[in-house]
Parts: sequence; C-alpha cells; structure tokens
Amino acid sequence: MIRRQPGTSLFIVRVFVFPGARLLDVIGPIEVFTSANDFGGLYRLQVVSEDGLDVITCAGTRLGAGLSVDDLREPCDVLMIPGGPEWERLIKDAVVDVMRGLNEKARCTAPVCTGAFLLAAAGLLDGHRATTHWGDSRQLALHFPAVQVESDAIFVRDGQMMTSAGVSAGIGLSLALVEEHYGAQVARAVAKDMVVFMQRPGGQSQFSVRYQAPHTRHEMIRQVLDAVVEDLAWLGGRRRHPSLTVAPPAGCGGARPSGEPWQCPARLCEPDRADRPSGRRTGSLDGGLAGAGLVPQAREIARLEHEMEIENPRQIVH
Repeated sequence: MIRRQPGTSLFIVRVFVFPGARLLDVIGPIEVFTSANDFGGLYRLQVVSEDGLDVITCAGTRLGAGLSVDDLREPCDVLMIPGGPEWERLIKDAVVDVMRGLNEKARCTAPVCTGAFLLAAAGLLDGHRATTHWGDSRQLALHFPAVQVESDAIFVRDGQMMTSAGVSAGIGLSLALVEEHYGAQVARAVAKDMVVFMQRPGGQSQFSVRYQAPHTRHEMIRQVLDAVVEDLAWLGGRRRHPSLTVAPPAGCGGARPSGEPWQCPARLCEPDRADRPSGRRTGSLDGGLAGAGLVPQAREIARLEHEMEIENPRQIVH
C-alpha cells in the first residue's frame, strides 16, 4: 500500500444518481475513487439524488443517496453523471435544470456514457468536444449539433468537461482523474488492484467491429478472432494474409457449415483497418499471434471453421 503523504489534498467527488441510471456507471467510478484512498489518495464521496431519496437503477437495484441537491453548499472537485440505456427518457426538464445547478458547483464535470446527453440537453456541451457510447454517438451529433462529437474516443477532456464512452469507460475516466490528482503511481496501483487497464488500448471502433464479427462457441476460434482484431499490425498494407485465408476443409465439397455463411479472419480485419486511426504498430503475423500463444491454434482454423456454430448469422459481413 502506498502511504499517504502529509499534506495530501482532499478531493470531493460528487455522484448524481437518478431513477433509471445504469448501475455500473455509478459503481465503477465509486470503486476507483474509494480504492484510491487505500493507495495514497484522499477522496470524499458524495452520492446525491434530486430529493435525497433512494433511486432504482435500470438493473432494478436500489441506490441510497446521502444528500439532496438542496443540501449542497460547498463546491466539488469532480461531478460524475451516469447514463442510462435509453437516453431519451433521461432528458427531462427538471433533471436538465438540476444539471445546470450541479455543474455550477463543480470544477470538473464528468458524464459517463449517455450521461453526456443530459449535459448536452442543458447546453453545457455546446462548443465542446465530447464522446459517448459508440452506439449513441450519431444521435448525440444529430440532436445536439453544437457538440463536437468524437465517436471513437474512450474519453475526452475539454476544459471543465470530461466525457467518456460506454459504461466501463467510466472506470478509465476515473483512473485518469486519479492520475491527474495523485500521480501515475497511485493510479497504477488502483488499476492493478481492480485488475483493469490503466489506459485502455485502441478506440471504441474496436468494439463495434468485433461485435459485428461471427460469434462461435469454439473457444479457440474466439481467441484467434480477438487477437486478430486487437493487433492488425501484421497486415502491413496488404489486403490478405495467406495463413488466414480459410477455405472449407477438403472432402466437404465446398459446402459451408449447415448452409450458413462464414467469414475468414482476413475479411474480419478489413472494416477494422478502415476504422483504425493512423499510427499503427509494425510487426508480423507471427509476432502478433505469438504474443497470445495462438500461432499453433491458427493452423487449426481450417479444420474447425466448418464446425463453427454461428449464433447470429445476420451479423456476418460478406
């Protein structure tokens, strides 16, 4: 454990909760900041609801609030605003008015996921760069054109505002704040304790592209697909790599498994390459898959591909 140094500054983190909030948007950041207190940080957490009463999250879990909005007198260092699964229901006149008042008392306002819609509806993100869950970024840009939406970012800091991507990205945002407040050593200790990335690799597009890939019950193939999407450096500008161009095994007459379409890993990579920003790593296929211990397994794809059970064929890209 990192000892707290004499004179360590106290930071007040205020978490606003409301009916229908996503549970992890609330609990994830709270866990980061309370864990930081075990490694040299000094955070005081405040859970606030509009009227000071408990709220029911979208998961059906009851959350207790220690303060109402009217109870707040002192400013806070960080204001966390969770999101919810349906952003349209979050935007209510009363809640939007509350956002403005809470923001006035905060040095840094940090919405998680679709919590950005609450601030956007209040006009607090006008002229700011911001992000949200990749599945809702187009809606944020469409309904709030004054917001400069960065759809692939995990989190974006623009002045007082620090928006983050979907759900678990609130943990990464909170770790970034811990690093800003107490340094990398404390943030790294918290990340290690929570068994999470201190800084998540890549942007949000890695999740959207992988989500569209075929789903299989074969663990070996799942690992290879994940490794390929995670490290595309081996492509080296080529459109295909012969080791990953998979054909049905000999003797099957060229038939696809159960008459369903399938997608080889090389084709899986192509949309992800288009989504990736510049600055790719350099390397080789063997280097990319060897790190995951998957080179021998990749050789088995041809044999296993025809046995794959596609759980949702409509998601396959031809």
